[in-house]
Amino acid sequence: MKKYFAALLILLFFAWPSFAADPNGYTALYECRAGGTHCNVDVVSLSQRECDQKISASTPWSSINWSNNTICIEAGDHTSKGTLTIPSSASGNSGNYKVLRYYRAGDSNDEPWNQSAVNRAKISKMSFSGNFWIIHRLTIDGSGVNNSATLIAGSNLILSRLLAQDYNSNILRFDDGGANKILQNSVVRQSVKLANSDRHCIQISGTQVSIYIVNNEIYDCAGDGLQTSRGSVPRDLIIENNDIYATSAMYCNSDGTPNVNGVRSASENALDIKEAGDDPALPLQAIHNRFWGFRSTSSNCGGSGSAGEAAIFHNNSSTVPGATNKFGIFQNNIVWDGTKAFAAPNATPERFSIIGNLIYDMTHQDGGPASAIDIGKAESTEVYLNTIIASIQGIGLGSSDTNDARCNVVISSDTSSGTASQFSHNVYYDSSNANEAIRIDIPVNTRTSVSAYSVGKIIRTSTSSNCFTGTESACFLYRVTRAGTSASGEQSYCTTLGCTQQDGTMQLRAIRGPYSFYHKLRTSPERYTIPYALVYAGATNIAENAPEAYACPSDYNTRPGIGIN
Repeated sequence: MKKYFAALLILLFFAWPSFAADPNGYTALYECRAGGTHCNVDVVSLSQRECDQKISASTPWSSINWSNNTICIEAGDHTSKGTLTIPSSASGNSGNYKVLRYYRAGDSNDEPWNQSAVNRAKISKMSFSGNFWIIHRLTIDGSGVNNSATLIAGSNLILSRLLAQDYNSNILRFDDGGANKILQNSVVRQSVKLANSDRHCIQISGTQVSIYIVNNEIYDCAGDGLQTSRGSVPRDLIIENNDIYATSAMYCNSDGTPNVNGVRSASENALDIKEAGDDPALPLQAIHNRFWGFRSTSSNCGGSGSAGEAAIFHNNSSTVPGATNKFGIFQNNIVWDGTKAFAAPNATPERFSIIGNLIYDMTHQDGGPASAIDIGKAESTEVYLNTIIASIQGIGLGSSDTNDARCNVVISSDTSSGTASQFSHNVYYDSSNANEAIRIDIPVNTRTSVSAYSVGKIIRTSTSSNCFTGTESACFLYRVTRAGTSASGEQSYCTTLGCTQQDGTMQLRAIRGPYSFYHKLRTSPERYTIPYALVYAGATNIAENAPEAYACPSDYNTRPGIGIN
């Protein structure tokens, strides 16, 4: 038997021992940095290289000498000069990246989103065609009027610590083939809302290889945070450790009237995967991201229409001729405060893997059911080791017998659905799945005074959602380890995962507890806590662990021909 959930949490929240861990103790695998695993380019040193040429706000773009290695754009408003184009003839090489960077006398190395307006190097639009460039700390600002995206073509481009915002169109568009394009440690935000129209923050078009979107904050997009377009086949698209979200500024009523408490939104999805790569060796990977705040779209407010999925993957060639949407993995992401976490509403994407994600509060439905995982029209897709908490629907697999869901934990969520052959060894706390033959069903009892509880009963201290700091007993589930009768009156329970608690004549152990983490990592890190997310599996007596801790069979992922293998 496999201590599967303990292993999952090591995978999900392990602090990689590397260069620059974030507030969650995580270091992105695909960030470009000195000694980087997948991109060994010393961006920090190169971005501080001495200027060969300085371009002031009054200097025309035509004055740039593209033979220079380091071109500095001085702080100031450059928007009246039009598009800044890096021509294809201006290229560096693998041993000498060219640098286009921010400059200010007495520079404090502050981030562009934290700079005052006068201290930003503000450009209206850019177009990249050259190769081997580092673009660093510039502000690309459409001022609400630019109606065509900044074009990112060419190869071996590193876009680092940029602020891109306020376009009346898509903001950044990766296009025209090429390979090895990285957007990292940047903020992309606030495209203009327009009824019945999409204004994506990032769009990926054309057939490209190795695009890495890493450590960014992407929010309030009047469309999708990131969309791969129909007709594009991005191979080795990595979306890692980003915050992609919609704030209440995007919310509206069903009729499109702006309303910070509205049930609809002008934002559509965090990730809209219309096409993924067709190469199992170079799959789409969305790993270790945080997605939240998405609602069903009102096209009267903005966007062309969506059910508010955090990540949606669409058709394959069986329904859209020529479409390729297969071989992708969504792993170790946290999704909360939404309508749907992962969904495949159109037939038939295939060979996706949804593994090790933490999903909370998929309850904000309007005009359609909210759910954690709804892949009824996908095929050959695997759903393993996910934790789903407080959602209207848990897992929906549909009728295709090629999908598979095993070793997931569903807590305080409504029915999961699918055929019995698709479901196995899942765990349901205060939840249900009528079609699953091999499962663990765990009723949750709310503690009452002077009540008898037998060994193995699962207790919560309250039905309240009061779990904000992780130190409240409402964040925990407790397992009775010695039968007895609870004391009279309210008790103060211990609040450390694995702690033991005496209550009257009975004894309990905290077997599930909260997970706290930081989000909005670029602009203003904030702490968030999800109850019941961590599992206890450390007791010598196995009966004092969480019931699911050792319940997943070691061969749970051996079914052939599904997922990305």
